[in-house]
Amino acid sequence: MVTAIIFVRIWHENRERQTDNLKLNLALEQQKLQSLRQQLEPHFIFNALNAISALVRTNEKSVALDGINRLSDLLRYALSATNKNWISFKEELDFIRDYLALQQLRYDDRLEFCISGDTPEILHGDCLPLLLQPLIENALRHDLDCHEEQSQIYLQLSLNADQVTMQIHNRLHAQSVKNPGLGLGLSQTRLRLEMMYKGKASMRISESIDNFSVLITVPLYQSETVL
Repeated sequence: MVTAIIFVRIWHENRERQTDNLKLNLALEQQKLQSLRQQLEPHFIFNALNAISALVRTNEKSVALDGINRLSDLLRYALSATNKNWISFKEELDFIRDYLALQQLRYDDRLEFCISGDTPEILHGDCLPLLLQPLIENALRHDLDCHEEQSQIYLQLSLNADQVTMQIHNRLHAQSVKNPGLGLGLSQTRLRLEMMYKGKASMRISESIDNFSVLITVPLYQSETVL
């Protein structure tokens, strides 16, 4: 009888310890996620302001004013979206199109972009807010900012069963001067995928002589709200 009581007490203590550990891990993950969100907003704002700054220096007031109006809409979306765990792919892709339209004011016809595969099934799926913008910014920073030639950015989406694949790729110019940057876009995106999808998402980077590509695969729907 005494042995049984001791066993039950030990079992309860172990269970309480496991519960405390789970709560601690959850608190740490919430803290990490909040830190990522706080980094994401200023990073986006800084890059968007750089685009406006470049427009102002052209002395084309009408173009600069158009850019400021577009920036206002983008900032409103970004500040709202970073307070959510999930948005629809439609919202994210609408934002990406607006962001690229702003950047096209800066790069003019040097920038060509193509978004394909955004079917109704995908558009209704769940997406991390501002998942794609840092990757688009990365392509601009390490491609068009490094040379004066024309370049293309492609975003291709596809659906296989319940998995959405997103591929962003852009050309690399052998003679261009590389922009060192900080590499925050890629590393933060990878960390966000790990934290929010709990191993159910993947991110692969490939680079050749004339092409850079990021391939992300995520579930179409997020069955549970994480954190």
